[in-house]
Amino acid sequence: MALTLTIVIGLYLNPLSVFCQSPRAQLNDTYTDVLEAEASGATAQEMTILTAQLNHAIQIQDQLQNVTLPSGKTRELVLELNETLVNTDREARDIIASNREMTAFLLRSTLAAVSALLVTIAYHWSTIIWRKYRIKRTFQMRIVPKLRS
Repeated sequence: MALTLTIVIGLYLNPLSVFCQSPRAQLNDTYTDVLEAEASGATAQEMTILTAQLNHAIQIQDQLQNVTLPSGKTRELVLELNETLVNTDREARDIIASNREMTAFLLRSTLAAVSALLVTIAYHWSTIIWRKYRIKRTFQMRIVPKLRS
């Protein structure tokens, strides 16, 4: 019950914390996350969607600057701008996280392959050393003739 309440409060307060930022700061943060998503290897389709959403947010911000008196339209534009930026930021962070997971998977796979190679080399060398030891011991043996009875 407490966990559910914590999750509901967290989800309720998250949009408020984003809403408290100035639109310019929020746009800068979103733009930075989109650039990080591009750097982390987002596909062309994903980048097209993110840039379209950013362009839409910039258009809303321009409309917001053209509104002279606070009115219902101002509130609608602010809410739409906030929603667009939050969605864009969330998608960019999802792309960054998924690409980090892919990088971690590739790193684990490479590490496993290198480990397997090292184990194979160690086994091969130990087998060679063991065979040389057995051959050396064989040649050091004394040959004792059997007595015939």
